[in-house]
Amino acid sequence: QVDPLLKRLYGQCTNLHCGFTAQGFLTWDAELSPSAMPNPEIHLPKSLAKQGKGGACV
Repeated sequence: QVDPLLKRLYGQCTNLHCGFTAQGFLTWDAELSPSAMPNPEIHLPKSLAKQGKGGACV
């Protein structure tokens, strides 16, 4: 874990003869539904779709 909103990921090819491995990151960008148990240290903006400003079709 890099911080609460950024996670480090590792992956590898499922073909054992390949040998490829990689590193990546997963980040949380917006809140779709508020938590019933919010963490006071985490502040995510509401998603554009939830604000009624377009964005993803739900």
